[in-house]
Amino acid sequence: MVALDDYTPTNGATVIIPSSHTLGPSAPSPSEAVPVVMPAGSVVYFLGTAWHGGGKNTSDGDRLALTVQYC
Repeated sequence: MVALDDYTPTNGATVIIPSSHTLGPSAPSPSEAVPVVMPAGSVVYFLGTAWHGGGKNTSDGDRLALTVQYC
């Protein structure tokens, strides 16, 4: 994922649960999620099997990204 805007906790940065791709069928606790905070132009790579999602955007602006997937 390429951050086209800054990713902050207030603008809905993607959240991920570290090592969740190794948990198998058991669901992790949402409290384990950490925001992927990074400046515009940064790249983050993670397996699609890791539990992840969009954070809540409480700012007045949008948060844009380019998502690249290989299947």
